[in-house]
Amino acid sequence: MHMVGNVSGKQAIIIDDIIDTAGTLKEATKTLKDHGALTVSCFATHGLFSGKAMENLRTSQLDKVIVTNTIPPKENEEEATGGKVTRLSVAPILA
Repeated sequence: MHMVGNVSGKQAIIIDDIIDTAGTLKEATKTLKDHGALTVSCFATHGLFSGKAMENLRTSQLDKVIVTNTIPPKENEEEATGGKVTRLSVAPILA
C-alpha cells in the first residue's frame, strides 16, 4: 500500500461505505501509523464484519471504528473487537 500526503503528527480519518473483512482497513491503518499518524479512526456506513473482520479490527492499530446500525451487530462484537467499534443509530434520520 502506498501513502500519498503527509500524516505525520496528525489524526487520520478513513471514510468508507462498508467494512467487510477489515483486511484493507487494517493494512491502511498500518500504513498511516508507519507514516507518523498519531491516531487513526474509521467512519463507515455499514459494518458487515464478515470472516476475520473482528480479529482484524482487534489486532489492528485502529483507535476507533464508528459505523451506523444499518446492519445488526454480531454477537460479542464489542469484546471481539477490543471495544473499538461504536454503532450510531440511523433512526433519527428516518423518523
